[in-house]
Amino acid sequence: QQQPQRYATPQPPQPQQPQRYAPPAPPEPQRPAREPRAPRQRGANPMKIPGLGCLKGCLFTIVILVVVSWLVWELTPLQDWIGTGKGYWDQLTDWAGKVGGWINDLGGSSGN
Repeated sequence: QQQPQRYATPQPPQPQQPQRYAPPAPPEPQRPAREPRAPRQRGANPMKIPGLGCLKGCLFTIVILVVVSWLVWELTPLQDWIGTGKGYWDQLTDWAGKVGGWINDLGGSSGN
């Protein structure tokens, strides 16, 4: 039995045909020179702060989230479900204090 051939037999290199280039294109006709533009009008604020648009967008998003969360706290039975009877800001400061305490506990226990 004859074994199937696993590899292709090498092909002899084929002669390459010389590359032919197209003749150069005729030069384009000269356009009349443009008149120089007037200088751009500057905005009312001469100081441009990079990234300010992103900062304003982030701050606006945070304000919207705070307002929406306050509306949810006041207009839904959420504070009754939690059962604290505290106002929105009192509850937020209480939660922030607890989270801060947890962070301090985590930081303090790693030093022992």
